[in-house]
Amino acid sequence: MLRKFVYTVAAVKDLGDNVVEIILTPKDTKMLFTPGQFVFINFKSSTVSDEVHPFSISSTDTDNNLIFTIKAEGDYTKTLPKLAVGETASIEGSFGRFSYKRATNKKQIWVAGGIGITPFLSMARNITDPSFAVDLYYSVRTQDEAVYLSVFQQISQTNKNFRVFPFFTKTQGRLTAEVIAKASGDIVDADVFICGPPPMMRSLRIQLKKIGVLDINIHTEEFSMR
Repeated sequence: MLRKFVYTVAAVKDLGDNVVEIILTPKDTKMLFTPGQFVFINFKSSTVSDEVHPFSISSTDTDNNLIFTIKAEGDYTKTLPKLAVGETASIEGSFGRFSYKRATNKKQIWVAGGIGITPFLSMARNITDPSFAVDLYYSVRTQDEAVYLSVFQQISQTNKNFRVFPFFTKTQGRLTAEVIAKASGDIVDADVFICGPPPMMRSLRIQLKKIGVLDINIHTEEFSMR
């Protein structure tokens, strides 16, 4: 059964570094989702094509609006800043099992590569259970690309069990499982969530398995319909 909802564009914000934040408000029924999930969006716009694309949700499930943070990396995404307030979005979802709530362990490692930070924004804003202990690694080329770093740092100030580790590849090289284990300690009994470029996700999965993390406890965002 298709789960389709109609939203309207409430705001389009330029966050810098070719990243745009799109805020959508429900026209009628609000879509329910689990933080970390994604949807398929089809905009009805005079400036953006009617192609259907998957995007992770940035907002939390308690918000009335849906928020998406999107980096201009192709012909389609480069047009999204041209969306006009009041234009319509057809949304199908929600989909995916990429959510901290579905994990076995409450000790978790979250790894974001670039714009792969978006589902973690939704999840971090949602944590209310103090028994969760989360270390977030936010890997970007330079600090200028870490568009939501201050938001995560604010969350870490109010939640002592949520720690943020910015990682800047231009000066620090690639983020590795060894680097993560050195900073977070024993992670063999942790669930690990990774969202970023596919080569990064594949490489980290191999590295994590080599240091003892079970494959079943390594979760990557593949935009799967499961």
